[in-house]
Amino acid sequence: MNESALLLVIEQISKDLGWEKTVQVESEYTIILCPLKDDIHFDGVLFVISAPASRLVMYVSYRAKVSPKYWNAMSKTITQINSGLLGGCLEMNTDHGEVRYRDGILIVSDNVEVKLVQALVATTLRDAMNYSSSIESVAKGNSAA
Repeated sequence: MNESALLLVIEQISKDLGWEKTVQVESEYTIILCPLKDDIHFDGVLFVISAPASRLVMYVSYRAKVSPKYWNAMSKTITQINSGLLGGCLEMNTDHGEVRYRDGILIVSDNVEVKLVQALVATTLRDAMNYSSSIESVAKGNSAA
């Protein structure tokens, strides 16, 4: 896996989308954080490149945060949605009520397929948007939309 080439592709896609980015290189993975300050549904996008796992993972964090009193309802909603998904999943961090959509790809070659990474970004954003009304509704204490 060519981590440097993959990072360059993600940086170019982020630039093309007008996303600011911060890159953190750790011992076993690289994180690319893209805050989405002006988006009404999403707080940000996070990419994780893991060379040991040969994976690129993309997270889309919803702007709506879930208070502890709605965690059970959100957990139920997330479980119901996840049970029908073929790829990707929703998850909730109960430390601070963040809900995010996650998807990823296995990188099996040093040759970085730009179109594959573009497809991951497009489908992950599309899928996250498909569930935004349900996530936002439950975060406000209402039933899933």
